[in-house]
Amino acid sequence: MTHAAQISLYHGTTAVAAEAILKEGFKAPDIDAVLLDVSERHGVAVSSLMENLKVHSSYLVSESDRGSRVSFTPNREKVESTWAQNAPEHLREALWAVWRVKYSTHPDPYAWAQDVAGHAWVIGHLAQSEPVTLELKVGIDELMDLRAQAVSFAARALTPELLPALNLLPEIAFPVPFQAPRALTVHQLERRIGWDVFAHWLRMDVEEFRKRHEAGEFGDEGIGRYVASPWWPLRVVDEVLERFGCR
Repeated sequence: MTHAAQISLYHGTTAVAAEAILKEGFKAPDIDAVLLDVSERHGVAVSSLMENLKVHSSYLVSESDRGSRVSFTPNREKVESTWAQNAPEHLREALWAVWRVKYSTHPDPYAWAQDVAGHAWVIGHLAQSEPVTLELKVGIDELMDLRAQAVSFAARALTPELLPALNLLPEIAFPVPFQAPRALTVHQLERRIGWDVFAHWLRMDVEEFRKRHEAGEFGDEGIGRYVASPWWPLRVVDEVLERFGCR
């Protein structure tokens, strides 16, 4: 059966995860296994990680249904600039807990999102995996058969009256396990490094970084709709770090 009216939905993940998804479909992440692995790699007890995640209201402990669905959006740019860059988000959350428990010297532990050193450390670990976007072309009339959900502050079943406004929905999700009804397309992405993390790795203050950037020493930056501040591809950042002796 063909579906004339189709929509492209996008999911952000990593190249390694994409390989498994293409073979086995989407499955719920094993959060316990992720926490145990991170605990052993970084020498922080799982109980300490869990306590920190609770204190900071991480979705890993505050959203009991988060792992029960896989999220897509019609907005490709949003996926490429944010979702894929933060993937896998369960590992990202666990790494932030390690940083806050073991390494952070930020004066306000509850303002961890402003901790540039923390962002640099977490991104340094996530950057070991290449980000990708998975594109699913699906017939609009298929969505309800696939038990699609419209997600804003909460997930609810996708209903016929929402179908004309699909492109306006911030998120469309499917219960897991989920097998795409047709082949997914993989789009390779560049790992994006924000200017603040770039400056931190270069051991430069804001003023020095700004002057060198304006002098063209770092090449052209990227600007996106969903990330307003400048960023550079990791390959460019690595070249600059090598040139400045910061590797």
